[in-house]
Amino acid sequence: MYRASVATGKVYFELLQHRRDAGIARTPIIRVERQYPFPAQQLAAELARFPNLKTGVWCREEAHNQGAWSFVEPRLREMLPSGARMLYAAPDASASTAPGYHSAHVARQGALVTQAFTG
Repeated sequence: MYRASVATGKVYFELLQHRRDAGIARTPIIRVERQYPFPAQQLAAELARFPNLKTGVWCREEAHNQGAWSFVEPRLREMLPSGARMLYAAPDASASTAPGYHSAHVARQGALVTQAFTG
């Protein structure tokens, strides 16, 4: 399955590191600097470089109910090739913005980075 990850913030660098460490060469990671105004033309041009894309993944470190997914998802979906699916790699919905323990944060970040590549 051919997929691309789109990310903002520091998770972009975690995705790059995971890709290097795992030797995953065929997964593009696209960094979005800002979400508004949404860089539709630039992102569409970048995604168009991958016409065989089967899955697009929006990867963010905020919990599912706290991030920009509802704003970004329809815009990204329009840019994907016909038949491609859109996934969201993020922690589960949560009332708090952080898990409270560093070890829990590390585990949660590791899970979402892995999800971006396998999910």
